[in-house]
Amino acid sequence: MRFRLRIESKLGHTTKGMGSMTYRNILLTAALLAIFANPAAAKDAVQSSVSDWTGTPIIQNNGNPDAQGTFAVGTIQLTYTVVGYTFTAGDFGSFKLNWGVQANYSGGQSTSYSPDLTLKIEQIGGSHLELTPSPAEFNPLSNTAQDTSVIDIAIGSNVPNDPALNCDGCTLVGNLKLVTDPSGAKLDTVTNVQVKLVLAHPDSCLKAYNFITNQDTGSEITTTTLNVATNGAKKGTVTSSAPGQFSDDVLVANTCANEQDFDLKIALDPNFETNPSNNAGNAVFTYSKNGAVDQQNFDLSSFGLGTPQGQQVCLRNVTIPADSSFLATVHSQVKKGTVASALPASKTFQFAAALHQTSNSACAGELRTDVAPGNPVGAALGFTY
Repeated sequence: MRFRLRIESKLGHTTKGMGSMTYRNILLTAALLAIFANPAAAKDAVQSSVSDWTGTPIIQNNGNPDAQGTFAVGTIQLTYTVVGYTFTAGDFGSFKLNWGVQANYSGGQSTSYSPDLTLKIEQIGGSHLELTPSPAEFNPLSNTAQDTSVIDIAIGSNVPNDPALNCDGCTLVGNLKLVTDPSGAKLDTVTNVQVKLVLAHPDSCLKAYNFITNQDTGSEITTTTLNVATNGAKKGTVTSSAPGQFSDDVLVANTCANEQDFDLKIALDPNFETNPSNNAGNAVFTYSKNGAVDQQNFDLSSFGLGTPQGQQVCLRNVTIPADSSFLATVHSQVKKGTVASALPASKTFQFAAALHQTSNSACAGELRTDVAPGNPVGAALGFTY
């Protein structure tokens, strides 16, 4: 702060015992008084805290434990553990985001308050985990302003169907940032909020997989091309596919300490049929192998010769010894004469397999709940034509 001190005349000596005070002494003294009477300007900052959360998240501030309701500087993290094989889309929970202005937080130009000054809560990056504040905007009018917003947490609708987002340990992350406008008001925001959902698969010792392979080569496939007649009596119907023959494979690995038994029901897509079909031939084969095999290290040739099961897609009383794997293959094809316009609009064929709790129950009754990554399991085969 500038000041001006004007002395009209030079002062003489003071009374005896006080010494002398010159013109320069007066100027120095006045300057010091002005400095102490007018401290340097400082700007304010908005700090935040979280409280009243649903569930039991781990709360941390910059990686350190954080107490409920404590204003923080940096990033407040709420980390939830979700037990299951997949995330479930929709509402997950909520928490309160509390904010308050701390006066004279740091040096610099003073904060300017006006009715035009707004504080906004915004999500930054990512759409798998949606954080919705209510309200999302405030008007801090002074350095004593404070308020609360309720943050709703929701899992995106695309998440459950994406295997890459549902692995054991997969994490969904959502970030919130507090922003003031206009920036020229010099009101800082010093806290961000991050929400994490970590998926933890239950400790199930039965592992089940369903996938589609090329019947001739044994290699896994995820798409196929359909040939549709464009003229003649078969116009508009499926006449063939590439590849021509498929194998709907169901693999179950037993990592338990003892043998496991169940009924296995295999469901082809409604547009498929076993090959051969409606005759005495064998379309279904079963195999067994020592050791736990998963989809990533699957090799049909390592299972040896299969046991023919006719065209039965309900396999009763399947028994798997400890530390062994069971494989069922269903040779199949797209039904000839299928009307192309009646095929799924999603351009995806869907297959499934279910492990029933009670053996020899004709594939009926309750499903086993101790199967990873879930029961039933499914496979998808995209198509074009």
